[in-house]
Amino acid sequence: MPTTASWLAGSTVAVAGAERPLGRAVASSFASRRVKLALVGTDGRALSSTADEVARIRALHQHEEDPLLVEADVATLEGVTSMKQASLASFGPLDAVVHVAEVGDVAMLLTATSAMLAVAGQDLVSRGGSLVIAVLAGPWRGADRPRQRTDVLDQLRVLVRDTARRWPQQVAVNGVVVEAPPPVRPLGYEPFSGFGQPAVALPQTGTFGEAARIVRFLASREAQALTGQTLTVGGALAEAA
Repeated sequence: MPTTASWLAGSTVAVAGAERPLGRAVASSFASRRVKLALVGTDGRALSSTADEVARIRALHQHEEDPLLVEADVATLEGVTSMKQASLASFGPLDAVVHVAEVGDVAMLLTATSAMLAVAGQDLVSRGGSLVIAVLAGPWRGADRPRQRTDVLDQLRVLVRDTARRWPQQVAVNGVVVEAPPPVRPLGYEPFSGFGQPAVALPQTGTFGEAARIVRFLASREAQALTGQTLTVGGALAEAA
């Protein structure tokens, strides 16, 4: 039976938002597979850091092909077009695009994905390929937390479902939501201090790694029968159970 690795072998994958922590985890997940990898983002230094991590992992697997770095803003039509043209010139047609976004509200989600979807309808992804929208959502705070989470999840589900309907039997479109944990403060006697302690985020490596493996599966041809679905990784899933 084919494995995810064999389905991905030789594929061309673009990870947009690869300069972000979640994007880096996704790129690293692809690094051990024989995938032609394009790393896309707006921060050249952070992209280079992601590329270094990809190179380290590939060296361990005796697969040392350098990823393509593309500085572009995929929230704009120009940025998505640049990603498409650079990938096409270096590797050929894209087999999968993973769009990593970080959002705290519905408006940001829609803005960040509209350009990607507009160009994707113009053969950004090959027939039989995949578009995966991976969203780091939250952290949610205060009394509005349930409503904020529900709004973002609902909007992403609608976006993914409607896009999948526009591309029947051409491109599988799926979403993955990773809920960021709320910030916590270190132990101490903050009420008695003259200034507040800085908030510290909980470690996210485990959750990011789990989400990255799910994204990798959805980007492979092994998952072509799955489309129009939005999966949740992290706190929201636990609380919904």
